[in-house]
Amino acid sequence: MPDIQCGKFTLIGWANPEAKIGTWSAPLTPGPRKEWMKTFEEERMAEAGIGNYPGTKLRFQDFSDGRLVQFDSPDDPPTAAVDLIRRIIQKTNGRLAKIEAEEKQRSTAQTQRASEAQAELKRRQEKYKDGI
Repeated sequence: MPDIQCGKFTLIGWANPEAKIGTWSAPLTPGPRKEWMKTFEEERMAEAGIGNYPGTKLRFQDFSDGRLVQFDSPDDPPTAAVDLIRRIIQKTNGRLAKIEAEEKQRSTAQTQRASEAQAELKRRQEKYKDGI
């Protein structure tokens, strides 16, 4: 699974013009799959559990090259929220890379065991080709 990259956050409009609450948005590319989104949410909850919360609900929207992550914030600029989102993305990418590496290692070991078993079977078949 490729790492998900977070583009630059830009102010795209007002969520509440009177209160000067802006809507910020950044692209996530390539578009995250369901497994990545689930892991991202788990990492976000872990951060919230230790008091790190972006201060607003994150929204995701599909677009042609991936997904957009969006949130509303009265901060100008919302550096803490952006840093938190990027940290969660890095943790999600790292966690999924580790899982993928472990799965690949298990698959390689399983393939090797199957190959060794096949070689042993062939050796025994040759050894006992005339029967016992």
